[in-house]
Amino acid sequence: PSPPSPPPPSRPPPSPPPPSVPPSPPPPPSAPADCYYACNGQGPCDRFCGAGKACCKSGDFSLGCPVQACDDYHCCVPTVGFPTPPPPSPPSPPPPSRPPPSPPPPSVPPSPPPPPSAPADCYYACNGQGPCDRFCGAGKACCKSGDFSLGCPVQACDDYHCCVPTVGFPTPPPPSPPSPP
Repeated sequence: PSPPSPPPPSRPPPSPPPPSVPPSPPPPPSAPADCYYACNGQGPCDRFCGAGKACCKSGDFSLGCPVQACDDYHCCVPTVGFPTPPPPSPPSPPPPSRPPPSPPPPSVPPSPPPPPSAPADCYYACNGQGPCDRFCGAGKACCKSGDFSLGCPVQACDDYHCCVPTVGFPTPPPPSPPSPP
């Protein structure tokens, strides 16, 4: 007879079953995936949504999106065609030529030019009125209108004494012929 076989190697005792984990709840009903980030925004997105589809949301208008898509998120929908652009409008007429300038408003009479600067009053420099070569110059007198003095004309400066050319005394008229007897 054959020798008895060696006993099988001893196995470690089986590990206790893991503590009981409650089963996962069933997944929620499948909602379409929001495509906004996968499509880098809204509009045609063949790589994520598929050929001829766009990532759109109702009320967000973009290239290729219909007016009505998904209400609360971006979803893949068939693209819509682009409306044909309207024909170009005819060129606008040139602007009307400018009307001639309107006449200036009724003119207001210009203000009178300022009076020339008044000459210096010569009365004190000439020690009174009359001929005054040293202040007024040769052949001139210091006079004022209405003040009669030697060498002064009837009309000179009205409110002060000024230097004016001297006037000679009028020559007396010739005597009248005697009246017939």
